Amino acid sequence: MAASKRPKATGGSAQAGSHPPSGSTTPRLETPAAPGDGVGDQLVDLAADLGMPLLPWQAHLALNAHKGAPGDWAHRVVGVTVARQNGKSALLQLRIAAGLLLWNEKLIIATAQSREVALETFRGVVELLEGHPKYVGQIRSVIRSYGREELVLRNGCRYRLVAPTSGGARGFSASLAIIDELREHKNYEAYAAISYTTTVPNGQLWVASNAGDQTSVVLNDIRRQALAQSEPSDVYYAEWSADPTLDVDDPTGWAQANPSLGHLIDRRVLEGRLKTDPRPVFETEARCRWVDVLASPWPPNG
Repeated sequence: MAASKRPKATGGSAQAGSHPPSGSTTPRLETPAAPGDGVGDQLVDLAADLGMPLLPWQAHLALNAHKGAPGDWAHRVVGVTVARQNGKSALLQLRIAAGLLLWNEKLIIATAQSREVALETFRGVVELLEGHPKYVGQIRSVIRSYGREELVLRNGCRYRLVAPTSGGARGFSASLAIIDELREHKNYEAYAAISYTTTVPNGQLWVASNAGDQTSVVLNDIRRQALAQSEPSDVYYAEWSADPTLDVDDPTGWAQANPSLGHLIDRRVLEGRLKTDPRPVFETEARCRWVDVLASPWPPNG
């Protein structure tokens, strides 16, 4: 499951209206992953133990994102862009659980532009541990008060929510920081406050999103800079999106953008959305394409 040696754009063609293939395990666009071993297999095993086995695309990401060892990550920044409803939030929950249970990440902070999205992730992690006889005893406390949500384990590891504001994360030093819905960050104020919490020696930052638009300045910059890489670096970025040269109704593009097609996503739902939704909505949500009045900020092969 190693990444390719350069950002790639793979695709193909399929007759419109034919049955889409299964979702693509590997991203259409991907930066080079560091060589050698890592601990991503530990996350894969933990997910199975928790009753949430990773889908093939999630396992690919987990293995490539965690080269090196906790405290000495080869990739200090991990970015994932994928169409809606493919299991991105579930993967983030499991990444947090691995940090708490396996990798001794003393402080994990997470945010999303929508408080409800961040809360769903928090609740998901708590429920995973509370519902498992092996791990429920490791919980010391759960604070659910508004604005103070925090999970504390007996090993001293903590996971808490922070506000997506310029002051929400200041004062923290985090082993792991997660920013969901990165497309909604229209300036660098909140991103800077959160991302710089992981400048401690062992920190890792995860950013996740579906496709943005021309105002998604943080996501756009990270994407552009990452895909300019030709060698492994601190940043690992993976994007499941439809090849822009494919027609909107081409099922190959659907599979490229929806790695959970055939698992969590039914092709008939996408067929229905194609018929009912405005094209820009379908492009962004189902094909993970950057759309601004049907004009992309990226070149044709982007």
